[in-house]
Amino acid sequence: MGKTTIGDLRERLMFQESVKEDDGYGGSVVKWNDVVTVWAAVDPISSREYFATHQTKVDITHRVKIRSRSEIDEKMRAIWGDTILLVETIIDDGIWMEILCREEKPQ
Repeated sequence: MGKTTIGDLRERLMFQESVKEDDGYGGSVVKWNDVVTVWAAVDPISSREYFATHQTKVDITHRVKIRSRSEIDEKMRAIWGDTILLVETIIDDGIWMEILCREEKPQ
């Protein structure tokens, strides 16, 4: 992990966990519950455009750096302004967490 300082953490992110709830009709609905809001450094690291199913699609990934938090895991997502970041990988050295995320596109 590159050198990170507290002054680099300029963005607010809300981490959320998914919870399945009964929809009352025998199925379930996924809801997202807020877990923790943190200060973070967010850097875009790649963008890829491709053609699939007769549509142009774009994948955008980001590197998020925060202070280590035990409650954050790979099943979560982060809300950054109007952008939803799906957590892909977490590297935790006990002081800092480097979280690789992929932008979720609205359906």
